[in-house]
Amino acid sequence: MAKKTATVKRAPENEIAERARPFLREIEELLDRLESRKGEYMAVCKSLRTDIRDVYDRANDKGISTKPLKTLVKNNALARKIKKHLANLDIDEAAIYSHLAEALGELGVAAARRAGYPPGEAEQRDAGPGDLAGEMQRIEDEKNLARFGETLGRP
Repeated sequence: MAKKTATVKRAPENEIAERARPFLREIEELLDRLESRKGEYMAVCKSLRTDIRDVYDRANDKGISTKPLKTLVKNNALARKIKKHLANLDIDEAAIYSHLAEALGELGVAAARRAGYPPGEAEQRDAGPGDLAGEMQRIEDEKNLARFGETLGRP
C-alpha cells in the first residue's frame, strides 16, 4: 500500500514578508516614539536633579552640611516607604507584623542589644526620625570642636 504524504500549502516567502511589513513599520514607529518619550523624561529628570543640587548648594551656603542633610532626606524617604508598606497590610497581616516587631524588636534596638548595650540603653540608642536631626547636629558639633582643637594645636 502506498503511503500518502500530506502536503502543506505554504505561502510564498515574499507574500509573508509583504504581510509582515506593515507590522514591522508600526512597531518601529512605536519604538521611535518610546525613545522620544524616554528622552523627554530624562530631560525632565535632569532638570529636577539640577534643582535639587541647587537646593543643597543653598543649604551649604547657609552653613548646613550637605551630607547629613542628604542622609536625613534619604531616611525620611525610607520612613515614608515603610509607612506605605505598613498601610498595605490587612488587619491580620498588621497584627502579625506587630507581634513580630514586638518579639524581635526594631532593627536599631536589636542591633544595639547584639552589640552588648543593656536593654534600657539599647532603646535609647534607637533614634527615630525626630532624634536624627539632633544626633546629626551633635556629630557635626563634635567634628567642629575637633577641627577647632586642631587649629589650636590640641589633640
